[in-house]
Amino acid sequence: MDAWYQEADRVYAHPRDPYHRFDVHNSSRHVIIRHGESVIAESRRPRILLETGVVPRYYLPPEDVKVDLLERSATISECPYKGDGQHWNLTVDGTTLRDAAWTLPRPLGEALVITDFFCFYSEKLEVEVDGERLIG
Repeated sequence: MDAWYQEADRVYAHPRDPYHRFDVHNSSRHVIIRHGESVIAESRRPRILLETGVVPRYYLPPEDVKVDLLERSATISECPYKGDGQHWNLTVDGTTLRDAAWTLPRPLGEALVITDFFCFYSEKLEVEVDGERLIG
């Protein structure tokens, strides 16, 4: 088997679960991304992605991110709900953290409102929302 099909349409990545959903909301929460003492990003205008079975993710506009610290990674993830995730390596103080963030350069459906916004792994970096650290 080379691919999944739903009727005559090729399924992207894997078949969708009809009970899986996601929503994106504008927010005014104060989000700070840190690696050690270095602030990587800070925003008061994130977009929150709420997805079935996944912790809330905070997507930050590129203008609120120190993009000069990021370099495009070779890693691209596939999601049938949101589209391809382009990953980014972070280099701070001579240390490189691989695949620390991702963007959705060509998102699908409702994810269009977070095109090219950056989301950082709370498992790899300190993500603080309204003064509270998120645990990945």
